[in-house]
Amino acid sequence: MKIYSDQEIMLYLDQAPQLIQVKITSRDTIGVIVAIGKSKGLHIDQVGKIAELNRNTLLGLVTPQEFLDELIVIGIPEKDAREIMTEINQKIFVPLRQEEEKNGIAASSEPVRGTIEGVRPMPPPQA
Repeated sequence: MKIYSDQEIMLYLDQAPQLIQVKITSRDTIGVIVAIGKSKGLHIDQVGKIAELNRNTLLGLVTPQEFLDELIVIGIPEKDAREIMTEINQKIFVPLRQEEEKNGIAASSEPVRGTIEGVRPMPPPQA
């Protein structure tokens, strides 16, 4: 998986649709990730990695398979990793998709995020 610099992340974040920006920085999103970490008995560094992967997936920088692979690399058993992805999908991606559809974004030319299983990458930021 590619490692992105803070500057690169900021470029992607600045160019992301407003709903994505809000979702990434939302207390609700952070709460979901922290709650997942607690329920699975994860270490703080693992929770941080989940937050990073979630952000990068929302930005279209990480594929669902990369998300899963990285969870396994950081020591989360595959069964738990799949459960984590399912919960993130249900609590973060599905509501985001519904909000996009409600606001008519799905019909626009902006990149639209689906569920974690159907994320399409955003184009690279223009320098």
